[in-house]
Amino acid sequence: MECILCHSDRVRSLDEISTDELILGWQKMFLLDIRAELEGHTTITRYGCEACGLQFFAPELAGSADLYADLQQFEWYYMPSKWEHDQALRDIH
Repeated sequence: MECILCHSDRVRSLDEISTDELILGWQKMFLLDIRAELEGHTTITRYGCEACGLQFFAPELAGSADLYADLQQFEWYYMPSKWEHDQALRDIH
């Protein structure tokens, strides 16, 4: 495994979650079925890079257009300002 940001090989597995758990969590929290988004995968692993500190998930899965269309129903999803915007500005050099 290589870091997706700095390409270091100093990456370690932090934890793993079953896709069944993710599907259930999304159903409970958002009333959305994300089963199709995770098709063919049984687990998602969170990794941490010891070189740059980035944490990331594998496999890398991008949401479908249908998922993002479903998320648009929530006011908080496309807010003009989110905490991660401020964090990104602090992290960009």
